[in-house]
Amino acid sequence: MPFGWAGEEAQGHYIIACKDGGALQVGETGFLPNTGILAIKLDREGNLKWRQEYSNRSTGASGHGTYNLGNSVIEVEDGYWIAGAINRNSAALKIKKDTGEAEFVSIHSNGGYDAYEHLVETNGGLVAVGYTNAWDRENTFFAEGRGYLAFLDPEGSKTGGRSLREDLAQAYRIAKHGQSLIVSGLV
Repeated sequence: MPFGWAGEEAQGHYIIACKDGGALQVGETGFLPNTGILAIKLDREGNLKWRQEYSNRSTGASGHGTYNLGNSVIEVEDGYWIAGAINRNSAALKIKKDTGEAEFVSIHSNGGYDAYEHLVETNGGLVAVGYTNAWDRENTFFAEGRGYLAFLDPEGSKTGGRSLREDLAQAYRIAKHGQSLIVSGLV
């Protein structure tokens, strides 16, 4: 059963199984460059629990609401974190489990057209990966930029970062393995 957006197009990019037995999918609505981030939460029976669209208006960002991407999502104890982009800048959104309302929205201009592709929770906050300086500004899957890794505090504010351009054109996923982080991506 489709639970998309009422407009022209909605597409999912990432789905997780949630601790409550349901599922959460993120992606976007519309066509580039005029898109909004879309999150759809289903209960354990597959029924719609909530649907939220995050755009400039709902996140407090300035601008016309262009190029907003929902690239992936993770579940943490007290909510979900969406990795993506708002106005062509990297974004991390923490949303509430019961309603999907945005609790924290952090937008970081990491260089040129950039986005976060994925993130992982650590003891001190979050680590996000993605890209900066995208060459192909209309492509959401391989933007041909420079891989990037960012350190975020528990509210999503950036505390540091580093380019991965010598190793990856786009850092796509990150995972914890013991005390180490594993980053995968495209060269």
